[in-house]
Amino acid sequence: MRSEVNGALLTFSYGSFLLTYPNFGPISIKIVEALNANPYEFFSCFYLSHVLGIAFSSIFLDRVEKRIRLLKVTIPVLISSAFLTIFNHLAIFAIGFTMGVFIVILGSYFARFIKPWRRGKTFAFGAFMSNVYLFLLTKLTFLNLPVLVLLSILPLLLVFTIPNENFELRSSKINGKFVYFSLPVFVFYFVGGVMYGIMEKAFREAGISTHVLFYATLVILAGIVYDKVDRKIVAIAGLIALSASLLLFPSSLVYSAHLIQSSYAFVDVFAMMIWADISRVGSEAKQYGIGMLSITLPIYLGFLLSESFSFQLSTTIMIVLLVLSAFLLGSVEEPATTPEEYLRWLARR
Repeated sequence: MRSEVNGALLTFSYGSFLLTYPNFGPISIKIVEALNANPYEFFSCFYLSHVLGIAFSSIFLDRVEKRIRLLKVTIPVLISSAFLTIFNHLAIFAIGFTMGVFIVILGSYFARFIKPWRRGKTFAFGAFMSNVYLFLLTKLTFLNLPVLVLLSILPLLLVFTIPNENFELRSSKINGKFVYFSLPVFVFYFVGGVMYGIMEKAFREAGISTHVLFYATLVILAGIVYDKVDRKIVAIAGLIALSASLLLFPSSLVYSAHLIQSSYAFVDVFAMMIWADISRVGSEAKQYGIGMLSITLPIYLGFLLSESFSFQLSTTIMIVLLVLSAFLLGSVEEPATTPEEYLRWLARR
């Protein structure tokens, strides 16, 4: 149970800072306005550096035994960079890269120390609390910028409460089946990134916004289904919800907005945990890093290309890609979900 608590704390620490600050959070938006910076350049810098940090960690972290201790060393870097960005927006590069290291360490912790049938709920609880924290901070945006930055970095200090677990070093190859999971995940986040960039403007102009706690509640549901019922069905439900959101967008913005948030709640749980489920002891960082690249790269590409697409031209192609991805997922062998299945899976390795 201790490992699950630590996993939830790590998720909350990472997620709270990500949501409130660099990932289009209220603080980064205020910084862009205060510095009169180019938002396209600001967020591109964050996403590019985040991808580089994940790729770097994927290559080197499996050689590091004391990963939690390394994570604690990165926290002062994040904190100082968070304040430096107030004065120079290019400091967001350091935040993106360090957050890339953070998420790969988090993923390898889940893979090594948290039981497979508890990972979904553990991650979901941390993600739920992150969104609650975001909700609370959005009510305080009247505060001055340094105070808001201070509030955003407070959850990072929880990392220092995590015991310094040692990752026994082993030589192991990655699980080649990751391709069957990474392709649907890549398609979802690319389609979501491109289309949300188009759709979000219409939602905003119509005065439609889905409450952050709507997403947070669905994350908890997705985590329970992920652990108790089926991993793949969580992702397939998300793919179908995004397809439905695209179909309903021209006729019902309210339903479309809630469906796209639902799709992210379900696929986020799947996409953040499936790499831990299929990883092998000794290659968790490499496996998780590659998996995270199938999330961050399409988000970055979608962000870059969203201005180049029109909804009418793109929607049919996007829906076809999503449906094909759902069929591909349906054909893949389900990772172990119960203690008995996990033991059988260990025996076959």
